[in-house]
Amino acid sequence: HSGSTILDILIGNSSAVEGVGQLVSDMGKLDNPCACGATIRACPFWLAVRTEVESTGIGWDEAVRASVDQAHVGRFWRTWRARATDTQLLRLAEITRVVTAAIAKVAGKPHVLDSTKEPTRGLFLARYMPEAQLIRLVRDPRSAVASHYWRLKEKGFYHFLRRDWHTTRLGPVFLVVAAMSWTVGNLLAEIAARRAPGRVLLLRYEDLRDDPAAALR
Repeated sequence: HSGSTILDILIGNSSAVEGVGQLVSDMGKLDNPCACGATIRACPFWLAVRTEVESTGIGWDEAVRASVDQAHVGRFWRTWRARATDTQLLRLAEITRVVTAAIAKVAGKPHVLDSTKEPTRGLFLARYMPEAQLIRLVRDPRSAVASHYWRLKEKGFYHFLRRDWHTTRLGPVFLVVAAMSWTVGNLLAEIAARRAPGRVLLLRYEDLRDDPAAALR
């Protein structure tokens, strides 16, 4: 709905960047299909990544749990107020470095692109991982809401707060929620971006759509 999947695919075709989709959202869904056709559990690439991570003494389950829990929007205020010495978030920073290093090593590329769109995750990266660069991808709210309308119409569900809602008769309500979600999500993303001055690239979805070569440059 934001264009991040397309952007991830385009940048991930670079010889210098490995695009992994929504890492935080999907790293624990081992029975989901990988792009190679196997499940994440059986995929040779992800099996090698998990093995590499666990060789450092960090369990994959711990990496999933810590990453997914922190990224929830309900953790935004806690992440904002946390001290720089917060042991839980420092541990997550260590885990994140190990996971991204493992992906980069297995892929043979120096950079990793995670298209996770959780603003709480962005805030964490802004505060606790100064080496991270962030892309602030913004789509016109009208077309963003329209994309929710078409999924609701064609697939019969609306996705909100990590749940699929299969109640099409509440379609108008869901579209209002989608508009409110766009507003709140972009406000939180803007707040997160302000904690990483000089490390955030602002990109409009419409620019990517109309002139992808220039947007990628």
